[in-house]
Amino acid sequence: MVLEVLALFPRLAPFKVITLDDVWDQWNRSFMFIMTVLFGSIVTIRSYTGSVIECDGFLKVPVEFAKDYCWTQGIYTLREGYDYHSSLLPYPGVFPEDAPGCLDKVLDNGGRVICPMDKKYRKYQRVYHSWYQFTAFYFWTASCAFFLPYMMFKFFGMGDLKPVISMLHNPVETAEELDMLTKKAARWLYVRVHAYIHTDQYYGKRVEKHLLFFSIMLTKSCYLLFSVLLFWLTEKMFHIGSFFSYGVDWAAEEPEPGEDYKTLIQDKLFPKMASCEIKRWGTTGIEEEQGMCVLAANVINQYLFLIFWGGMVVTIIVNVLSVLIALSNLCFIQGAYRNLLATAFLRDEPAYSEIWRKSGTSGRVILQLIAKNVNPKIFEHVLNELVNLLKLAERSGYDSRAEDEDEFCHPDNEMEFEDTL
Repeated sequence: MVLEVLALFPRLAPFKVITLDDVWDQWNRSFMFIMTVLFGSIVTIRSYTGSVIECDGFLKVPVEFAKDYCWTQGIYTLREGYDYHSSLLPYPGVFPEDAPGCLDKVLDNGGRVICPMDKKYRKYQRVYHSWYQFTAFYFWTASCAFFLPYMMFKFFGMGDLKPVISMLHNPVETAEELDMLTKKAARWLYVRVHAYIHTDQYYGKRVEKHLLFFSIMLTKSCYLLFSVLLFWLTEKMFHIGSFFSYGVDWAAEEPEPGEDYKTLIQDKLFPKMASCEIKRWGTTGIEEEQGMCVLAANVINQYLFLIFWGGMVVTIIVNVLSVLIALSNLCFIQGAYRNLLATAFLRDEPAYSEIWRKSGTSGRVILQLIAKNVNPKIFEHVLNELVNLLKLAERSGYDSRAEDEDEFCHPDNEMEFEDTL
């Protein structure tokens, strides 16, 4: 049922019939995008349709004023108040700042433990938790970061390829319709490939011939950069505990039976209870009052961020592999050519190999995408028609033959082919 509902949104991969990017990129713009949008919706609805904070212990201010004040000004815990026995504190990190640092104790043998003077104690350090105010915006911004590289990918040279692939996806009923579609696609390919092969201009050889390579690598690099940057910025949101190891600590720091003085990582990152101090003008000047606030929304946030942590770890690994695989696929020409033959069920023809070698990385990217999204038989018809058009152009002497050795990502031991066009 869920897949049927999601399938109604054809613009979200992997529910697309035609995909211009690979499965590694689809993980970012599909799974991570949908997950962050879903989490952003949950947090937004929870924040603006119910009570997100409840405060108590304030005698001089109204309850609603205390709630709004603590929400906007921020709540805090004390760094020294963690990992204490649960009978000593109402919640980890929550205790009065003016509490004595030590109490004298009388021993059973009549001795006495004398505490140092209060002035020798270091002042308690407050840790403010203000990230909860923009959690919804955080997830919405993250969703944009996961989809923006795909928009760049389509803008820099890939957007005009989809109509050609869509045309070849149209159902055909007769051989004449199939021949008409393949000839149209072959003519479009001929304009691109012929320009890549026979360009003499420096701009054409160095830029246009490899523009799609740079577009793909820029997109994948942005996915990797955005995911690492987002993970690092999330770590900077918290001042107690570490988000980098959140999932690992969650699994490893389960308390032993009978152990109730160890603060769990989810209680450090997402406190459900914290202190709040209100300062306001009173009859005697500035009046201060302290109380406690409960953040029930953090019960949901701790699980959302746990799932998000797992997704981010997988995403960073996926994006590293994506960059390495894309480099190997575009730079190791012979291996990628054999993969093309296997994808389209083609025999190794000298004419195919010559087009593959001399059309640059841009031409190879176009051929790979068409082969991936089109029926192998149709792709073979298109490729054969492209070979015929290139042969016809050579015989007619339309362009002089140029030095068209592929100098980009060309290994030293690359096999040389005769010009069969």
